Amino acid sequence: MSWPYYGNEKVPKNQYTKLETVRYPKPGRPNPTIKLYYINLSQLQSYNESRVQELTVHLKPPKDILDLGDHYMTTCKWIDDDVLTINWMTRAQNFSVMTSYNTQTFEPISNFKLQTSNGWIDLFTEPVVTLDKSSYIVRVPKMSDNKKDVFEHIAEVSIMSAESTYLTSATFPDSPGSKHLMSVSLNQSAVTATPTCHTCLMNTYSTDKTQICLTSNTIFSENAGYYILNCLGPNIPRSEIRRTSDDSLIHTLEDNKHLDFKLKDLSLPKKISMKVPVGGYEIDVMLIVPQDFDEKSPKKYPLIFNVYGGPGSDSVSVHQNYFYHQFGAYLVSNKSVIYATLDTRGSPNHGCKFILSTCMRLSGSSLPSSRTEFTKLSTTITSYLLSKNSSTQ
Repeated sequence: MSWPYYGNEKVPKNQYTKLETVRYPKPGRPNPTIKLYYINLSQLQSYNESRVQELTVHLKPPKDILDLGDHYMTTCKWIDDDVLTINWMTRAQNFSVMTSYNTQTFEPISNFKLQTSNGWIDLFTEPVVTLDKSSYIVRVPKMSDNKKDVFEHIAEVSIMSAESTYLTSATFPDSPGSKHLMSVSLNQSAVTATPTCHTCLMNTYSTDKTQICLTSNTIFSENAGYYILNCLGPNIPRSEIRRTSDDSLIHTLEDNKHLDFKLKDLSLPKKISMKVPVGGYEIDVMLIVPQDFDEKSPKKYPLIFNVYGGPGSDSVSVHQNYFYHQFGAYLVSNKSVIYATLDTRGSPNHGCKFILSTCMRLSGSSLPSSRTEFTKLSTTITSYLLSKNSSTQ
């Protein structure tokens, strides 16, 4: 963990900032601790050490967190000029408390608690504050409608009453590889709300199939009146400015037409998607094969597996909708190999049963099981390609 530091001297010794660093502690070493302080700079007319200490207030975590020992601060967000919200989490990452502080009293007020006994809490993204400043939006786990698994959903948390309302719900994942821009009314609950998929509508009414967008991210303007849509695939990426109210196109920032022109003369690799039953789950597998790959040919290809399902990574289902997996596409095009990516247990964009199956089993559930199953996967992939061969003869 690093942050820039300028110094607390009235006349700094250095013209530029220096970088303060806290490293992960080695075994037997004390863990770093974190404290958060507040100071109202408008009351500090000129620099004075004693005055700074007088105005500085320590924002303490709630008692629920302090009683459990070591803890983290994962998010910090101003609701308005007087209210600050912080998410505190235990070191084991199995208990967190969203807490609000008023700059008049500085007493911690618990708004939203999460606890799990068989996994970890993934709450590291700042909440989104509503326009009236009375609540904020967070992404938190929720049991599916059929009570069979837990998925992340959107919830609105009231700052004053600490009441939470889920705005979305689902029974099972639908097109987990797609990343769309969606909206839902804050005046409805998950039971009655009908989310609107904005990028889905763009695809529906588009007459140019090369403009289809299945994976995207968006950046909103300060008042959310406009947004930048970055379409990442499966076609050539593009960036556009659109109006939020009707999704109308205002300006194209980049369409990458020069890339489209260059790719027309190149032999691009092909993608093959499949599902393989492994350990009680159906895992997604994506194959990138050479453009001239022929299932009927006796030619053999080296098979390379890319296995990674770490926190924050994209699952295979998402990679299928990206324009190209750059490294894999390079190997396939230049080294004449088949490049396979697969979702090990713990990969994102699935239910919590699948994601948390590696909890407390470091390298015991994901990688070793994948190694023992590589032969089975190779056999399954070969059988799949042979079946395509026989069906085309």
